[in-house]
Amino acid sequence: MSGFLAQGGGYRNLRVYKLTEIIYDLSVIFAEKFIRKGSRTRDQIEQAARSGKQHPRTVRLREYLKSGQFIAEPMQYARKMNAEEYCNLCITLINQATYMLRRLIERQQEQFLQTGGIREQMHRARLDYRSRTGQTGQTCQTPKTP
Repeated sequence: MSGFLAQGGGYRNLRVYKLTEIIYDLSVIFAEKFIRKGSRTRDQIEQAARSGKQHPRTVRLREYLKSGQFIAEPMQYARKMNAEEYCNLCITLINQATYMLRRLIERQQEQFLQTGGIREQMHRARLDYRSRTGQTGQTCQTPKTP
């Protein structure tokens, strides 16, 4: 049966979903590895965020993050990184996920304008079915009992 909704494989197959899961896992590891309970690390995190743009290795990091190897084994290097590298990794991933989500929303808005919402698609599919099968627009009614 062909449906009126495109089969995309579900949200769990989206790269952005996989990326946000990785960000969560990295955050848990970061807390376990670098933050003592009750300590304040705001300055350290802010400094690492600022320094991320100053290092040429950021380019290599971004290339690695685009690879299938990273998606397959995202935690491979996480436990070996120092705090600065770890923060830069997470910030880069968050920026990528934000960009992907923004693009996904833009595409869905375009698709909505082109094909309509679910109710419009359902209505068109039903009208198409009726025209192919020769059905009229009447609904089925149960016979009256005497």
